Amino acid sequence: MTIYLAIRSDAAHGRSIPLNTLVTLLAHQPGLQGTGHGLFNVIRDHKPRATLEAFACSAAGNYAVRQGAPPPKHVNLLELRYPYNESAHSAWYESLAAEVARSLGWEAWGQDDDGREVCLWRPASPDADTLRT
Repeated sequence: MTIYLAIRSDAAHGRSIPLNTLVTLLAHQPGLQGTGHGLFNVIRDHKPRATLEAFACSAAGNYAVRQGAPPPKHVNLLELRYPYNESAHSAWYESLAAEVARSLGWEAWGQDDDGREVCLWRPASPDADTLRT
C-alpha cells in the first residue's frame, strides 16, 4: 500500500510553474534528491524512502503517469508517495510536503484515517485556523 500527499497550486489546478523552474527551486530543498525530469527521491535517514513527482493536471484533477513519455513543460501538481511501512514517519513526510508547498506558495493535502482530505498547509486564508500544520 502507498500513501499519497498532494502539493497543488489550488483546488482548480489553475496555476502552473515551468518544470525547469520547479527543478531549480527544489534542488536546494533538504530531503529531496533530483533524479531528472521532475522526479525526486525523498531522502530520510540518508536513504531514498519515497518519491516526489511533478505532473500537469487538468482542472478536474486528472493526470496521467508518463512512463517513458517526455515530462510536461509546465506543472501544477506534485505527488509525494511513500510506502505504508513508512507510516510511522507520516508527520515527517507531511512536514516535507508542507515545506515544499510553502516554498511554492501552493497547498499541501493528505488524508485522515477515514480517507477524507486534510489540508496540511496553504497560504493564509480566512479558514487558516482550521488547518493542520
